[in-house]
Amino acid sequence: MPGYKCAAGTTPDKVTPATCFTPETVKNTDGFDPGQSTNVVLANSYISTGDDHVAIKASGGATRNLLFAHNHFYYGHGLSIGSETDGGVSNMQVTDLAMDGNDSSGGNGLRIKSDISRGGKVNNIVYNGICMRNVKEPLVFDPFYSTAKGSLYPNFTNIVVKNFHDLGSAKGIARTMTFLGYEAKKRTNPLTLTLDNVVFDGTQPAFDVAHNGGPASPNGTHFTFGGNGPVSFANAIVTSTTTDVTVTGTPGTAAAVDCSNAFVPLKSVAPTSPI
Repeated sequence: MPGYKCAAGTTPDKVTPATCFTPETVKNTDGFDPGQSTNVVLANSYISTGDDHVAIKASGGATRNLLFAHNHFYYGHGLSIGSETDGGVSNMQVTDLAMDGNDSSGGNGLRIKSDISRGGKVNNIVYNGICMRNVKEPLVFDPFYSTAKGSLYPNFTNIVVKNFHDLGSAKGIARTMTFLGYEAKKRTNPLTLTLDNVVFDGTQPAFDVAHNGGPASPNGTHFTFGGNGPVSFANAIVTSTTTDVTVTGTPGTAAAVDCSNAFVPLKSVAPTSPI
């Protein structure tokens, strides 16, 4: 099967496009893991796997200047940053991404994950032009990824999600979202997040419950509404000084992103695929 594995320290990796399929039940099978890397491009690729579609890592060294363009993801745990972010991750652009999670019980969409044993700064991350369906956890920004101990505190700043359209679940599975900054152990590292034209069809996702010693979502999150398009769950965000949840700006009225031609069967590029 055509594809590649990007070893830690590879900078840049020039082999693209890729086709990657692993059964959903096979764990620790990430599709593409750039670590401690600079000037990374993944484009025109198709990934279905039992773990992260992509897991960007920065363990002991920085990862920066990444572009993900015109990709199709299927089963998997998301386009993820982390969980190792202690070296810092910065300047990442995601554009024209279609994700169909096939209603997997472990499905994630856009995800930043870390904890205090391996946390660091994740800054200037832009997701633009995202079509999604059948993904249980579409948006996950979680600095309480595990209960591991340490003093490397996660800090997620200048995160932008725009022109995002989630069409819902074919099976009616409930969706959840996680919006958390790291505000514990006398640290105040709020998640700073801009939302612009972020639309969920049908019943809106619920906010995730408390886990791994962290608070319920949203918490420690400073939302900014970009003003061009709507944010379909805006009315569910409750500002609070107690939870350090703030909102700046007003959603706009632009039409949701057209996803009518976004999704293609994996078997159209990998004929032996079951999906």
